[in-house]
Amino acid sequence: MILSVLIISHNQKELLQRCIESVFQQDLPFEHEIIISDDASTDGTRELAQEYARKYKQVKVFLCNSDDCQPTITSERSGHNRSNAYNHSSGKYFCHIDADDFYRPGTNCLQEMVKLLESDRKSV
Repeated sequence: MILSVLIISHNQKELLQRCIESVFQQDLPFEHEIIISDDASTDGTRELAQEYARKYKQVKVFLCNSDDCQPTITSERSGHNRSNAYNHSSGKYFCHIDADDFYRPGTNCLQEMVKLLESDRKSV
């Protein structure tokens, strides 16, 4: 596996769809996976993610409950969710994106990132 795209979410159903679709719009001519870690959503986010996992073999969904880490601030919650995504990924390289973010259409930033990482560092 070359690239793991890690998406964390919590009650972001509408935004998650845009995020996932923007990853699919990337030109990824190498083995990759999309890991979605959902933090106990109650708005249908988890179900949407699981729908994508049923349709696309490269999408994998893992559940998380950040209450387990007894967070005192929001960043601890997202950190626990992010850690869950990393624990389930198998890529040589990782790219993190939150469910409320997306890649602009027409860009191939993930391909360019991997290309740079795989290139001979002396020429960079």
